[in-house]
Amino acid sequence: MSQPASAKHAAGLRWAQKPPKHLKQCCTLRQTPLWVCNSSFVPAAIVRSTGGSNSTMTVDSDIVSTTLPACRRGVLAGMLGTAAVSLSSEAVNAAQAPAATADVPQQPLPVTSACNDAAEGCSGTASGAASTSSSSSNGSCSLTGAAAARDPTINSGCATPAAVRQQRGLSCFLPSRQVDLQVEVLRAKAALAQCSTDFEKHRLLVTLREINQAAFFSLLQQDVEGLLPLVYTPTIGDACLAWGSLTPRPTGLYITEANRGQMQQVLRQWPSDEVHIAVVTDGERILGLGDLGAHGMGIPTGKCNVYGAAGLPPAWLLPITVDVGTNNTQLQQDPLYVGLPQQRLRGPAYFDLMMELVEALQSRFQRRVLVHWEDLAAKNAFPVLK
Repeated sequence: MSQPASAKHAAGLRWAQKPPKHLKQCCTLRQTPLWVCNSSFVPAAIVRSTGGSNSTMTVDSDIVSTTLPACRRGVLAGMLGTAAVSLSSEAVNAAQAPAATADVPQQPLPVTSACNDAAEGCSGTASGAASTSSSSSNGSCSLTGAAAARDPTINSGCATPAAVRQQRGLSCFLPSRQVDLQVEVLRAKAALAQCSTDFEKHRLLVTLREINQAAFFSLLQQDVEGLLPLVYTPTIGDACLAWGSLTPRPTGLYITEANRGQMQQVLRQWPSDEVHIAVVTDGERILGLGDLGAHGMGIPTGKCNVYGAAGLPPAWLLPITVDVGTNNTQLQQDPLYVGLPQQRLRGPAYFDLMMELVEALQSRFQRRVLVHWEDLAAKNAFPVLK
C-alpha cells in the first residue's frame, strides 16, 4: 500500500499563512478550528484539537513515519487513518500563526509494564514520555498472586523476570524456566502456524493480547505487514460479525445511557492514568457491515492495536464503545448479542451523552487526551464534533 498524499504532506509539515490544500475546516468547537483531510482514508476518524498554547499539530501518520521503516509506513498510515488530524487553534490562524511543526515522538516507545520496570530496578525508558506511561496503573502495581498472574501487563509468561515473580508472589503460578521475551514471541509464532484460517489466527492473537501484552506487541511490531490484517482490517470485520461468540473478547469500556451522570466513576475504573488516545465508536457504521451496535467494539480495540504497532505504549490507549442500542433487528433478536437489544438512542439525549463522555475524558486524563472517533453514522459524526 503506498503512503497517501495526506501522509506525505504531514511528514515535514510546516506553514506560516494557511494549512495545505488537502485540509479543510469542518467546524469550530470551543473557539478551536477543526480540520479534516480531503481524503478517502477513514473519514470518520476526525480528532478534536487538544488545545494548549503551543502552535503545533499532530497527525497520526507522523507517528508512523518516525517510528517504523519506510516499508511499513504505508500499511499503518492507511489503517490509522491519515484523515485524523488535530490542530491547535494558533497553528491554523492565518493572520497570526507562526510556522507550525509536526510534534511527534522520535523513536518507538516500549511496551513493557512500568510495574515490571520498577521491580527490576529500571530508572527510565527509551523515551521520557514513556517512562511515566505505565506508572499509570490504578492498582495493577499492587496485585499479587493469582490476581497478578491474570494481569497481562504483569504476566509475561516464562519471560516474567525473577524480581517480578518474587515481588508478585508468582513463583508457583508460572513455569520455573525463565526465558527472554523473544522466546515467548517464537512460542506465539509457532501457535499461529498451527492455525488454518485468518479468523483462527485473529482469535489466537486476541487471546495473546489478553494474557501477555508484552509478547503480543513485540510480535506485532516484528511483523507489521503480516499481522495487522489479522488484528484489524479485513479480519476485524469477521470478528465483529462473530463478536457474540468470540472468546475472549478484547478489553474495552462499554458506556450506556445508564452511565449518564456517572462518567467520572466509570472512567476511574480504567487501570491506566496515562491515556493519551481514546478511540470511540457507537457501532452504527462498522466498515461496510452497517449497524453492529456493541459488536462494533472490534473497531476501537483493533485500532488501539494499530496504534500499538506504531510504537505507542498500551497504557496510552483506551477503546470505548458507546452502546446506545442498535436498529439491526437481527441483532436485537440474537440471544448472543452482547449489547442493549433496543432501538438506538436519538436526538439531544444521544448528543448530550457523547458530550458528557468527552468532558469526562478530559477531566479524567486532562486535556492531553485525543479523542479518535470511529465509524459513527455520517448524520451524527459532524454534530458530535460541533
